[in-house]
Amino acid sequence: MKQNKLTFDTENLVVYWLEISIEGLYNLEGIHALDNYFDKKLELNSTFQESSKRNSQTLISRPANQFNVLFVKTWLKYWSGTKLIFSDENVADFYKLVQEKKVDWKILKLG
Repeated sequence: MKQNKLTFDTENLVVYWLEISIEGLYNLEGIHALDNYFDKKLELNSTFQESSKRNSQTLISRPANQFNVLFVKTWLKYWSGTKLIFSDENVADFYKLVQEKKVDWKILKLG
């Protein structure tokens, strides 16, 4: 089978939203472990919100961190956990970190 060399760049594709759902992650200790990882290793600020509420709470905000991740704690009949949401320019930055293999995917198994 022949491998193709298609990438988001070569195809002029732009991602404006990325959501990672972590089932079972709803305790604040696990969420703080993730926000510390995103701050220290990836230099991302973080915000927390419960899905049933409109207001959000800043977890980490440092001037040196240029991009953000939003943690949304969700409780539904069929699913409970936390969603990590990257939107707009934050997606591009996170995708770049993924391409550079700087994201440790094992950290997402904290739930």
